[in-house]
Amino acid sequence: MNNQKYKCCFLINPNKGKSKFEEIEKQASDIFLNFIEDKNYGIEINSLQFDIYIENKVNYEIQKDSLFMGLAHLSAHIDKKIFEDSDENGKIKLLLNASLLMIKYLATKMAMPRTFQSKIFLKEYKVYLSKNKFLIRHDDKTIVKQFDPIGFKFVVTSSLGVRDDKIYYDLNDIQRFINTKLAGQTFGTSIKYFYLGYEIFDFTRDHANFMEPMINLKRFGKKFNYLLFVKKFDYNKLKDLAVAEQFKVLKDTIIEAINDIDLLDKKPKSFNKPKFLVTIEKILNQYEKKFVTEE
Repeated sequence: MNNQKYKCCFLINPNKGKSKFEEIEKQASDIFLNFIEDKNYGIEINSLQFDIYIENKVNYEIQKDSLFMGLAHLSAHIDKKIFEDSDENGKIKLLLNASLLMIKYLATKMAMPRTFQSKIFLKEYKVYLSKNKFLIRHDDKTIVKQFDPIGFKFVVTSSLGVRDDKIYYDLNDIQRFINTKLAGQTFGTSIKYFYLGYEIFDFTRDHANFMEPMINLKRFGKKFNYLLFVKKFDYNKLKDLAVAEQFKVLKDTIIEAINDIDLLDKKPKSFNKPKFLVTIEKILNQYEKKFVTEE
């Protein structure tokens, strides 16, 4: 007897409040629950939420996937024109096939509990969709899911005395620009996150010196697929520079951090560092040309 009970929901454009597609969301959920109601793939996952974005332009930054407290929270995009041009049955098929792609991501790319039978789950769901004539052929522009993403993130530490109004670049804006440009590109499977430890201190103050041991830290986290490089920014030197000069210091430091991969004792096996370096440099040059101007 199967005592495992699963829950699921399909949400279209969950970032835009109340949905106008509640009926087809419910129909897609009912079809999925009909498939899974007599299954038991393990108790570690008991709920699935499929977030599906229907937008003119794919925003990869909102494709967030997580597994926490039994909830698999997954996301993908569907081409807006194709979705809008489809009838109700076609829309439901698009939702179901998007969920299949998300389950493939769950089974092949996410850290899964060892006892959860994710590969069998994927295989049987595909068979179910095919048998019931829900499975459709589509290209990677109809349903969009990034399988080997890499995120770039600044990890900021600053000391007392550092004034934001004296630093003319916006790290959040630069980070967002970089990640938007990186979206859809692959550099291997070993790295999911590149962290730049951005440590800006007023070194004329004694309390800033306790952070010195962290400066130039280099780390490859194999278990969680990340690279971390910590770099020092001297506030007293930076604050007197012009806008373009400040950005050049930041850009050069980011490039230096990427090149520091060569200095690691243990390096990621599947990571195209030369391609990543060229790509980031190109993105920073694009940002500089578009946004950085002398004041």
